[in-house]
Amino acid sequence: FIGQPSGLCIGQLAAQRSLDQSLRRNDFRLPWLHDGLHTSARIIAQTTYLNIPRPCLALQMADLLQLFFLDNLLWSYDRMSAIEFSRWNFERAAQLAKEQLELANQLHALDQSAGRSYGMSSALSRMSAVSVESGQIQAALGFSRQAAEYTLEAYDRAPDKVFFLNCAASRFRNAGKLARRVGQFRVATDLTGQAVHRAEQAVAADPSVSSYQANLVRAHADIASAAMKQKQFELAESSSRSWLREAAKLYEVAPDKHKSCSNLLNAYRTLAIALYYTERTDEGRAFATRGIAFAEEILRNPEQDADFLIEFSKYVRYVKPSDLRNPGRAMQLAKRAVDLTRGEDPNMLIVLASTYKYLGDVELGIATLRQAIELLSPRNHALRPKIEELLIKWQDSSTSGDPR
Repeated sequence: FIGQPSGLCIGQLAAQRSLDQSLRRNDFRLPWLHDGLHTSARIIAQTTYLNIPRPCLALQMADLLQLFFLDNLLWSYDRMSAIEFSRWNFERAAQLAKEQLELANQLHALDQSAGRSYGMSSALSRMSAVSVESGQIQAALGFSRQAAEYTLEAYDRAPDKVFFLNCAASRFRNAGKLARRVGQFRVATDLTGQAVHRAEQAVAADPSVSSYQANLVRAHADIASAAMKQKQFELAESSSRSWLREAAKLYEVAPDKHKSCSNLLNAYRTLAIALYYTERTDEGRAFATRGIAFAEEILRNPEQDADFLIEFSKYVRYVKPSDLRNPGRAMQLAKRAVDLTRGEDPNMLIVLASTYKYLGDVELGIATLRQAIELLSPRNHALRPKIEELLIKWQDSSTSGDPR
């Protein structure tokens, strides 16, 4: 079929298949990928050139071909960096992320379209993630803020793509969390406020997408949780009301009921505590009681979720007013969560250990923490400092006879 119109179609299909196979290989290495991309590019170039008699158009196709190659190369950098990150090979992931950002910059300079802006956003977001793993939180914050701005730029250039709004909300949320980690609380509040605004825009543009609603819930939760930690109880109360309202909507439509249940439960708890600290105890008690009733109703379902059990365990330990607390129920829930995860989830064991200590069994709490630390892997290595800090504190209290 060479030289015939059907040759172009067959050649391009062969090129796409070659490309797909190269991207699906298990050993996702750049040299092999370059081979696949080169083969694809060569086939498309040959079939295209043979079917375009005018040299000027052939040159235009060559330019398009170069962009095709670079676009796929940029995508491959992103995928490979993600894979190395998931394998805890952070040094290699960081190297690939830097190469991804360099290429994204070059493409953005060539063609400032929505796709190029989003390419910059993805590369900057990846740089933020690898910077966090290397402990460079301030640098990660800078990358995350830039990623959010480039996502908004992509939306400005393609306002029909509501996905960009939702993505911008996620980028702003991440930047807000990083700002809090470096103590920039006012900046964090502004960034998370931007996240709420963009998530609201996304939900208004397409209410049928539950992931947009979930992002809005998380943004309100971020503001409320941060306000509680800073003892800004009025802000925590107003944000928690918004959180509860949006979480209730999500619960009605979310395909993942377990996560939406936890969201709703935590909104009840945060609002109840905020109301308690703003001296509206009766109203706070009403919301706290509604949260308990909601959780007990959910747990009548035989298909129980470990994360929800843990959240409810913490709820009945920390809820205010304190006369609503139920330490025995908290222990029962924590043990059930550990059983569901076969004792292999350090997060569940940390909560169980805290419950043991809360009930006065410090030694069993310490033993459970040691069990949790033995289960740590590179995937959840960030838990180690927290566990080690608790171990030192609890061992000191055990030695001194102080159970607090």
